[in-house]
Amino acid sequence: MLSVILMMLTSSFHHQQLANREVKHYFQRQMMKQLLLADYQKNPTKYDKEGVVNYNIGQIHYQKTTDEMILWIYLKSDSMKIRDSLNVSVSSSDETTTTTSDKTKP
Repeated sequence: MLSVILMMLTSSFHHQQLANREVKHYFQRQMMKQLLLADYQKNPTKYDKEGVVNYNIGQIHYQKTTDEMILWIYLKSDSMKIRDSLNVSVSSSDETTTTTSDKTKP
């Protein structure tokens, strides 16, 4: 009986650790995306049609189209690659507006 309880506790602890790691990776990816978004809004001409932006925890590969920026977010501590996109449109007054889509929920 005691071994069954110990096994259940160990399994529960393991699942909690996995969930914590996934949440941590989710927020790291979101921070990287928001940093890219903030920099893009300040200087959109800095970004070519496609390229790579490096951060200390990973990198973002991006590809721009006329109205969308597709992002592939890689973390050094995670083998998962996340694809996300930003809707980018340029108005007639040369102001860039950017909206995000929430496709990367944990």
